[in-house]
Order: sequence, then structure tokens, then C-alpha cells
Amino acid sequence: DKQAESPDAGPKSDGLTNKDQLFIKIQEAYEVLSDPSKRRQYDSTLDFDDDVPEEVDEKLGFYGTFGPVFDRNARWSCRYPVPELGD
Repeated sequence: DKQAESPDAGPKSDGLTNKDQLFIKIQEAYEVLSDPSKRRQYDSTLDFDDDVPEEVDEKLGFYGTFGPVFDRNARWSCRYPVPELGD
């Protein structure tokens, strides 16, 4: 029976269809990502990129060497817009 095979065919044990459950997950994600405090809390669960050069690349200079590190980790800033590292 094709209807029984469909993931949206009927309610699950909690009374919600797969579409309903997906909508709820999307709504919860939106609520977290649109609130700066909740977003920062979510971001804190992600890995911090601690790949930092040990020396200044003479060809790039200080800002060229370390600027990309600051850009990659800008999500951790409490100031928005994030101040740019530059000369």
C-alpha cells in the first residue's frame, strides 16, 4: 500500500505527521538563530577554530596573517557589527 509507505501518510504516536514535526524543528531553529543571545549560546557548542599561525608571514604582514583568524571566529564576538582587524 503506497499510502502506508509515505512518510507523511498519517500521525505518529505523538499525533504529529512528519511534516508537522519538520515544521516544528524549523520553527525552533529559526527562534534560536534569530535571537542574538540564543544564537551565541548555540554557537558556543560548535568547535572553536584555534588554528592560529605561530609566526607572522613577512609577505602578508601582521594583518594579512592574523586577519583571517579573526574573520573565522567573528561569531564569538559580543559586538556587532564585529570590528575588523586592520591597519
